Amino acid sequence: MMTLPRAAACALTALAVLSLPAALSAADAAAAKHVVLVTTDQEAQLLVAELAQLLAADHRVTAVLYGDLGPEPAPPAATVRLATAESDPGRRLSWLERWERHPLLTPDAVVASRLAGCGALQRTGVLADLRPDLIITTLFLDDACVLALAPDAAVVGLMPSSVGLPWVTQQLGGHYPVSRLPVHGYPLGDGDFYARLGNLWRWWTVTRLTQRQYQVPAAALVGHTDLEAAYERVSAVFVSGDSRLQQDVPCDHRLRFLGCIECARFGDLPKDQQSAVSTAGLLVIRLDHPYTTLPDSFTATLTEGVTGSPLTPMDLSNVTKEGAPRIVRSSAPASDALAHPRARLLVSECSPASVLLAIHFSVPIICIPFTAGQKMAAARAVALGVATQLDRRQLTADALRSAVTTVTSSAGTRRAVRAWADALRHDAVSPAAQLAHHVRHLLLFERAWRRRPAPTLLQYYCLDVLGTALVSGSVALGTVALLFYWVFRVIAARAQPDKDKVE
Repeated sequence: MMTLPRAAACALTALAVLSLPAALSAADAAAAKHVVLVTTDQEAQLLVAELAQLLAADHRVTAVLYGDLGPEPAPPAATVRLATAESDPGRRLSWLERWERHPLLTPDAVVASRLAGCGALQRTGVLADLRPDLIITTLFLDDACVLALAPDAAVVGLMPSSVGLPWVTQQLGGHYPVSRLPVHGYPLGDGDFYARLGNLWRWWTVTRLTQRQYQVPAAALVGHTDLEAAYERVSAVFVSGDSRLQQDVPCDHRLRFLGCIECARFGDLPKDQQSAVSTAGLLVIRLDHPYTTLPDSFTATLTEGVTGSPLTPMDLSNVTKEGAPRIVRSSAPASDALAHPRARLLVSECSPASVLLAIHFSVPIICIPFTAGQKMAAARAVALGVATQLDRRQLTADALRSAVTTVTSSAGTRRAVRAWADALRHDAVSPAAQLAHHVRHLLLFERAWRRRPAPTLLQYYCLDVLGTALVSGSVALGTVALLFYWVFRVIAARAQPDKDKVE
């Protein structure tokens, strides 16, 4: 006679067998859907290529990239590359100095380039031809264009850095910690009251500049877009980096962090490159510079600085002088180089992805940032104690050699990077797996999202900056009133003896 537990097990087995065809059909349905990743941001192309390669294992994936050069995803993901438009300032301008002059606001040349990319998308009609079921796109300086050209597809947003996150959060109807917007001259969140109060004007300026410089011209190219209705289709926004490394996380359930996508895929370096690594250790150089060609003076200074170190320099980005002694040039992924047991230091532009990759492999960083997002990530890495930042404009070979010696010999830096590595490595489910699950779930079960109304300016500042201003103003007015009262009493006391003499 069959026992009860055995009967239950048989029933569960039969149920699983019966439900297997439905599960397989659902998996086939998800695999048949077309996922398109599109961006006009050259800085985001590396991230888009990584995501396309990750999702290509389960879906039909196409990456639409703007610009003549840049990283591309490996097959089976397809790539459509749009040529740089004639109106793009990148054809005739070097943007590095513009980034240096405007470290926290998007330069005009970058906005013009993104508008040129929008025009290329509109002229080619590539999004209409691909007929995507799901679009994954960079939202900041892309939303008015991509959301208008693909009005029927579900959307997942992408943010390669924290630049533009306040704008996207406002469009989602969420609340961004406005008092901690980056203020020039202060680290994030460390400004005094006057710096925080200045954010009111800064936030208003950034919002109006974005509307005037990008939203209005983009609407002229692709037609007017109701952003409130368009953002109803945005199911989630994935931000490069890790929430545990961020000082300020906006309060919105649709904002999520990608984590370290490159960390899951690493292997061994080629044998000839492994044999070239000295016993002192390996110094990895990865400087992604999508917006500019680095000047020869910077390349010469970087080469002289890294060759003066006892560590073996390995250049992954071709930013050192050709034929320099002791430098190993490699096309291997950065994860392979940092996973080497003798990796001691990373010289990087300090994008959020690079910072997270170095921390994952317990490697301290020397940051030489170029763009606004890189400067924000570098400031945060320095605050965590895992990096040292150098100014590109004041970089010298002696300063770089001194920074290499200081970082590699600092026990505090090693302890900090190992502590953060231990905290970030042991995730039960990786953020990249969460992205893959979200995409799969969105393709199988389409859902309408309700967008909350965007907060007004008074709501943004009522409890934070304006509240602080009211309290401080009340204290100041009270102090002034007491001062006037004291002066009045002193004058009255001095006038009393003169009155007595007259009487």
